[in-house]
Amino acid sequence: KRGNMNEDLIHKHIQAILEEVKPAMTKSTFNFTDTSIEEKLSQSSLALAMKSNVNVAVELPNNDNRIFLNKSNNKALTKFDEELGPNYRCTGFFWYPPGSYCGWHTNADLEGERTYFVWSPEDGKSFFRYYDAENKNIITEPERKGVTIRKFSTSKQNPFWHSVGSYTNRISIGYMEIK
Repeated sequence: KRGNMNEDLIHKHIQAILEEVKPAMTKSTFNFTDTSIEEKLSQSSLALAMKSNVNVAVELPNNDNRIFLNKSNNKALTKFDEELGPNYRCTGFFWYPPGSYCGWHTNADLEGERTYFVWSPEDGKSFFRYYDAENKNIITEPERKGVTIRKFSTSKQNPFWHSVGSYTNRISIGYMEIK
């Protein structure tokens, strides 16, 4: 539960946000020249990101090819922000066309609790990948069709290395909890 909303209301808001985004998605002729998702999100890429201490993916060249969407132009997103309440700040609104990725990063420069609302039209065609520091391995979590709600914490003390890959259209809306 976020703010005053239950999961059904969250799904309703996400659908309204998508309705505003879909025309741009269907008109787009965007074609990626770099779709090497598995290479970009590999263990060797994680090692490079760790060595470079990457807070946000775009700090490292060729580590991010998603499309940043304009938060202020989406009326449904503005309404969703209002419903979530003042304890949540939108930290990102992204479209991942097929073949896109957000490479390894920590978001440690903005410490706190994160919630991502993710939409995908297909089962298992997009994923969230993270490094499990305790067991020293990489975990890949495929996303289901529809809305997935993902939560995690970011901190400088215990960096949470994570990345995203998509072989389908994917919309992601990130929030940080303000305490």
